[in-house]
Amino acid sequence: NHPNNRAPIGSGPYKLEKWDTNQQLVFVRNPDYWGKALGREGHIDKFIWRIVLEDGAATQLALRGELDSLPLLPKQWDVEGKLPEFEQQFNKFSYDTPSFNYIGWNQKTPFFADKRVRKAMTMFLDRETIRQKIYHGLAENLSGCFMPGTAEYDESLAPLAFDPAAAAKLLDEAGWIDHNGDGIRDKDGKDFAFEVMLPTKAEEWQQIATLLQEELKRAGINMTLRELEWANMLDKVDKRSFDAVMLAWSMTPDPDM
Repeated sequence: NHPNNRAPIGSGPYKLEKWDTNQQLVFVRNPDYWGKALGREGHIDKFIWRIVLEDGAATQLALRGELDSLPLLPKQWDVEGKLPEFEQQFNKFSYDTPSFNYIGWNQKTPFFADKRVRKAMTMFLDRETIRQKIYHGLAENLSGCFMPGTAEYDESLAPLAFDPAAAAKLLDEAGWIDHNGDGIRDKDGKDFAFEVMLPTKAEEWQQIATLLQEELKRAGINMTLRELEWANMLDKVDKRSFDAVMLAWSMTPDPDM
């Protein structure tokens, strides 16, 4: 919360003129931009980043002509983005971004110390249904943490398939079996019952977690969802105080993981 954090200094073609918390960020052309010596400078006098906390509200602002551009979530792309009035006012562009979502399994817990269990958890996740139904086909299933189409991504390595039966066998091999007949797998007297953290108001992640929760229940695993405010969640991530966590990662142009 240092005051200087509200007045950042950069070397780009624009500089921050105004910051209204939870409302807008206003940028103006930087007269001291070093690129001017090379014949390059910002083409726009001023641009404003509007902060709109509700996705539906952002779409309505756009339709009223109060926004010049906006990113669309997959659901918005497939619903509001297909409205005739929206398509009349906006050009839509779909492209892949160098980022991915993932579930982190804490290997320090008794649940995920065994790599066979971690592999099984992926095989319980119906990623094709997630891709088609939750992301409306605007996503790709990955086998690694690099951008497809780049030299770093191994195209010969296929993503693990959704295979609950094979996943259950891996759990059996790892010793997670329903020993006492109560319907929940257990090992060394401990039930396979864990908690997954995810941010509040993350609708797509809630849907993914619920889908996995239902599949795991059929396999004899009890997964509960815990939604936390972002700052609180990151604090627990830093302290490794979690069983599992849903997060995302954005890759840099130089894909150094």
